[in-house]
Amino acid sequence: MFWKKKIKDPRKRELTYLEKAVFEYLISQLPERQSLLVKEQLKYLTLIKRVEYKNDIVTELYPDQFGIIPKEILFSRTEEFRLAYVKYKIGEVKYTSEIHMAMGQVFDIKIRPKPDKKEIVAVEFLEIKIDSELDLNIY
Repeated sequence: MFWKKKIKDPRKRELTYLEKAVFEYLISQLPERQSLLVKEQLKYLTLIKRVEYKNDIVTELYPDQFGIIPKEILFSRTEEFRLAYVKYKIGEVKYTSEIHMAMGQVFDIKIRPKPDKKEIVAVEFLEIKIDSELDLNIY
């Protein structure tokens, strides 16, 4: 039997510089109402769990307690969906990120390929695709 590396429980951490940069770019590109919602939600999502795979890294975001996020700052679309797909470059390497939502709140950010642990100097954003149905459940 093959044993996999144990994934640790979420704990209080900070987003990395790259994750913060992607969220800031996303917030600047969203419609005004949704950008305010995401900005407010990120204040409540203080527990972080990073899951590293061979080619990518997924950072899951959780509140301290379930139900602590006020209903006023949740999206009305409550199903799980991809909020945005972002392409960018760091130096000569091209990266992509996906930001997913679940239950009306930001759930995770996936970065592919897995970035180096060295310091990131500048992120050059190339393209963003935002889901057009932000307030309507489609399933």
